[in-house]
Amino acid sequence: MEEERKMRQYELNCFLNPNLSEEEILNLSQKISNFIKESEGQIEMINEPKIKKLSFPIKKFHQGYFLEIKFLTDPQRTSELEKKLKLEEKILRFSILTVPPITQKPEKPAKKAKIYPSEKEKTGKEREEKIEAEKIKPQKTEIKKEKVRLEDIDEKLKEIIGDI
Repeated sequence: MEEERKMRQYELNCFLNPNLSEEEILNLSQKISNFIKESEGQIEMINEPKIKKLSFPIKKFHQGYFLEIKFLTDPQRTSELEKKLKLEEKILRFSILTVPPITQKPEKPAKKAKIYPSEKEKTGKEREEKIEAEKIKPQKTEIKKEKVRLEDIDEKLKEIIGDI
């Protein structure tokens, strides 16, 4: 029981050399799964490796076989696994991600829907109040500005500044 509590779920994603044959890829994926088992891990799922284009070159390769493995292991054992994976030359790049445990949230009670009466359902008095409210809306007032002549501006400036 205590061992199972220490186990965490991880996801190993790695790109393998694209020049490998199918047999070599199967052997390498088997070797990686053995690394996981040696570190007292339990494999949950292995996806079949598929060739994928890389977004940037890794070790001068523009594509590689993508391998995904989901497994359970003790968090202290992941460093051992990383060391073994770093020593494998056929692996271009890898990452080990912690998969967060799925927790179920308690369901919230559904909110009661607000019911609004439609126009047909409103009484005559409510309709009249609505019409009155629309009539009372403030109206925009237009302010017309007088055009100012250039000569008037010059005269004002002379008054303020004086003769220079």
